[in-house]
Amino acid sequence: VNDVEMSSLSHEEAVAFLRQCGDLVRLRLYRDPVQTPLPTHSPTHSHRTFKPILMYFGFSVR
Repeated sequence: VNDVEMSSLSHEEAVAFLRQCGDLVRLRLYRDPVQTPLPTHSPTHSHRTFKPILMYFGFSVR
């Protein structure tokens, strides 16, 4: 998130970090290639900008 490696953070630390990020965040997501192999014709990475979608899932991060 925002060029900060978060994989070693605890849940509580991740929540605290995300709270201070503001309205716009940059996410970089990784998958284990052993569990989800990519077809040879698929890109290994992409850069996209998504418009925020306001959706509520019945919970909030506080």
